[in-house]
Amino acid sequence: MKIKEGLFKISLGIDIGGTNIKIGLVKNNKIIKKGIFKTEKDLDNQRFGNYLIEIIKGFIKDYKIDKIGIGIAGYVFYEKGILKFSPNLPKLKNFSLKEVIEKHFLVETFVLNDADAMAIGEYFYHNKKYKNLITITLGTGVGSGIIVNNKLLYNSEFGHTILIPFGALCSCGKKGCVESYLGSYGMLRIAREFYKRGIKNLTPKKIYEMAKNNEERALKTIEKYSFYLAIALSNLINIFNPEIVILNGGISNMGNLLLKFIRPMLKENTFYLPKIKISNLKIDAGIIGAVNFNLFKDK
Repeated sequence: MKIKEGLFKISLGIDIGGTNIKIGLVKNNKIIKKGIFKTEKDLDNQRFGNYLIEIIKGFIKDYKIDKIGIGIAGYVFYEKGILKFSPNLPKLKNFSLKEVIEKHFLVETFVLNDADAMAIGEYFYHNKKYKNLITITLGTGVGSGIIVNNKLLYNSEFGHTILIPFGALCSCGKKGCVESYLGSYGMLRIAREFYKRGIKNLTPKKIYEMAKNNEERALKTIEKYSFYLAIALSNLINIFNPEIVILNGGISNMGNLLLKFIRPMLKENTFYLPKIKISNLKIDAGIIGAVNFNLFKDK
């Protein structure tokens, strides 16, 4: 294999979400190459492993990799790199992802929850400034990465705490989860209350574009979504007292419009209001966090 000069000590970071697989080559905590692939939800353990291997093989061609870090949506036994289950990837159960990737590429591989990876990415991005940090991922699902006193609380499942008792059905099978209201499908459910006749191919991105043009129903959708988000975040803030809460994921791209709605409610419902920010790293957070996991896990 031809190896590009000067590109030794390059790590591969992978962020596997419910919709997309984000992948990047990382050198000195900077991403030098990045790609996005579709997450094939209907594949079982073996077929998904083969699918991921083919993606990696094509992506790292001509590069020498020193380690691989993988963040994946779901509950992970990080010591052995096993995905126990994933509400948004229901065909994957007791998936020995670390073993599959290490066996094929012969490179040390780390596997952790995708939101945990994002928290680690933000922790290093902010130069370890915040010892108490929370990241919330608002995408297909809702993930949480929680760092307390410079230590990660592994596999926190904020998205599957109850927001509305006996409420909307969640992908995990329970009713009223945070995710069933704050994931992308939750936002669309809220939108249907205001768009009685519907809009073809309605998405959170389209709702945001319409809201920027002051379309009343779009603004009402985001305002109601923000109400649920603020209530959920208030509980989290009052429990963990973080210095900063960082929002990531596709819905967080609504940026200042989202913050405009949630900040007043957070101020009203928390004893101490931390910094609330939209991630500057965006999709890079999970990639960078995954490759830094070995530097963080023994802290």
